[in-house]
Amino acid sequence: MTTKIDNDIPLKPIGPPPPVTPTFITTPPDEAVRLVRMAELHELVQWVIPLLLETHPKANGPGIYSWLQSALNDRQACLVRTENVVGLFQSSLTVLDDMPTVSECFIRQRVSAKKEVILLYGFVLNWAKTTRAREVWLNVDTNVDFQHFAETTRLKLVPASALTLTL
Repeated sequence: MTTKIDNDIPLKPIGPPPPVTPTFITTPPDEAVRLVRMAELHELVQWVIPLLLETHPKANGPGIYSWLQSALNDRQACLVRTENVVGLFQSSLTVLDDMPTVSECFIRQRVSAKKEVILLYGFVLNWAKTTRAREVWLNVDTNVDFQHFAETTRLKLVPASALTLTL
């Protein structure tokens, strides 16, 4: 059956629409390093808070929990974890800077997990690039043997015992 429009031009018949086949992403996301979700925060703080209280004895558990909870909702923060390592990084922009700086707030590991630490730092460096950060400050507050990481990635230690990475 053909139809005609006002100027008598025949139209081709319209058939059924082509079948729609759903497309799925076949590669799963890398679960070795992932952003912390609110659902796993309670389990995570069971071992992170005691490790943070070792170096910050004046802090308290509920205060640290609130801090981590607010970091989850902050677009300028990156709370990231592996199975044994967790870290919080923050992107900040001062008045005189044209590009942000990413700073390590803390890194804690419950067991020695050098490979996980390297994966976590790699994830954070990629996140820093997405924020267009000029620098990344590492080794600020950590219980990780950073000398191994610096040797593995050929970074140099700066006098303040922190690492500055220029992207």
